[in-house]
Amino acid sequence: HVPIVFISAKTGQRSVKLLDIVDQVHVNWQLRITTGPLNRWFVQTTHRQPPPLYKHRAVRLYYCTQARSAPPVFVMQTNMDPEAVTTAYRRFLINQLRANFGFEGCPIRLKIRKRGKRDLIV
Repeated sequence: HVPIVFISAKTGQRSVKLLDIVDQVHVNWQLRITTGPLNRWFVQTTHRQPPPLYKHRAVRLYYCTQARSAPPVFVMQTNMDPEAVTTAYRRFLINQLRANFGFEGCPIRLKIRKRGKRDLIV
């Protein structure tokens, strides 16, 4: 997910291209996705590829929100222990975020929390 640019220190060839890519990565670093489009993406992605079972029980992911940018941090809530969401599925979600929203060149942090009583809407 990190762009690679081959430059020449001797001639300065492609140094302008490098600076353009640095600017683009900085824009991606500060990118903020609103909750509406993020949750539409989240519902489509989890519907198309649901999380794997954990101890013969279905793992449910309820919603996604971007907690902050620089670096982008996304928070998801589940009905089980956060460890129930496998590393491979977390990687899948991060790759899908990159494919749909960009974020080229910057790390994405994904936090998964167990939904508690305080998180329920009454």
